[in-house]
Order: sequence, then C-alpha cells, then structure tokens
Amino acid sequence: MSENENAEPSVDENGGKSGARQALLICAALAAPALIVWLGRYTNQHEWAVGWLRRYERFSPWPFCLLITLEGFAVKIPLFFARVLIRKAVKVPKKKGRFEDKSSAELAFICLLFAPIVETLLFQALIIGALKWMGLGLGTQVVASAFLFALIHFGESIAVGVVAGIPGGLYLGFAFAFWLQDSFWTAFWVTAVSHFLNNLFPATMLIWRKHRKKKANAD
Repeated sequence: MSENENAEPSVDENGGKSGARQALLICAALAAPALIVWLGRYTNQHEWAVGWLRRYERFSPWPFCLLITLEGFAVKIPLFFARVLIRKAVKVPKKKGRFEDKSSAELAFICLLFAPIVETLLFQALIIGALKWMGLGLGTQVVASAFLFALIHFGESIAVGVVAGIPGGLYLGFAFAFWLQDSFWTAFWVTAVSHFLNNLFPATMLIWRKHRKKKANAD
C-alpha cells in the first residue's frame, strides 16, 4: 500500500465534507418544513404521526409527562444497542464527541438545563405555536417540529439523530402540541421536564465516564 493511500485526509478535504454536510442540512431545514406544511393543508393533517400517542390524552399533566418519557426512553434502548452492534460489526472508528472537552458542571448545565429549556422554546414552542396560528392540525405541528428537532441532532451524528433525534422529536413535539391546547405554560413545563428526564441518564453516564477516565489517568 502506498504512502498516499495511508495519508490522512487533508484539512481542506475535511472542511469540504463538513461544509457540504452543513449546506445539505440547511437546505433540508428550509425545504422540508415548507413541504410538510403544504401537505398538511391537503391531507388529514398528518394524523398518522400522532394517532398512536393519543392514548395518553386521558392523563393529567404529571402522569402524562412520566408515561410519555418512559415510553420514549424504552424506544431508544433497542435503537441504542442496534447502533452499538452495527458499529462493532462494521468497525466504525470512534470519533471524539462534542462533550468530551466539557467539564462535569458544563455537561450538567447543557444537558439538564440549557437543552430542555432552549430546545423546547426553539423546536416546540416556536414551530408548533406558529403552525397552530396558521390553522394547521396537531399532526402537522408534531411532524414539522420533530423533523427540525431530529435534523439538529443528525447534525451531530447519524447515530445521535436516529437514537435521540427522531423519537425525541416525536414524543416532545406531541407533548407540547397536545398541552398547548390547554395553556402555553402547561405545554412548556411538561415538555421541558420530559426532555430533562430523557437527558438525565445519558448525562449521568457521560459524567461518570469522565470521572472514571480522569481517575484512571491519575493512577
């Protein structure tokens, strides 16, 4: 094998790939929601996307929040293990995560405070509120919100997009859209608390791994 074949990709090549991926994500972020909204005006408002979640509508806010969080977490478990098996089968090299350089305090702040509040406002409150104002149905609100929520997670990696982005977007989107019919505050806290609970386990694992690695390096 020649030296050229063993050479690492240049900065320009990596930068070009990253730039192309970002451009593709931006185009998808602009085009897909518009398509979803257009289809929502001429279909049954994407009821297929939320019909299986309507069994939770009979619960009051706290049981709703806990049950929908548990189901969402249960859905992510097989996706997570499938991702682990696929990575081992195809021997995908492990990439440095964006949280590896963060301190434990920064991880806790980002995962347990910043993300639940800010992402709820951006990906649920803003989008769902706007689509409701436009007169579009709950199904369309959830699909458009879930798409953008998943897209931002796909921007981190395909695995994060599949495991966290798609199921998280659907469950959190439904929680906000349904309770928005009651009040904005109820919709906000139910969704933010569910998001917090979803992030609690992975954030705890990241912090634990960081402390374990730090202890191993010290030894």
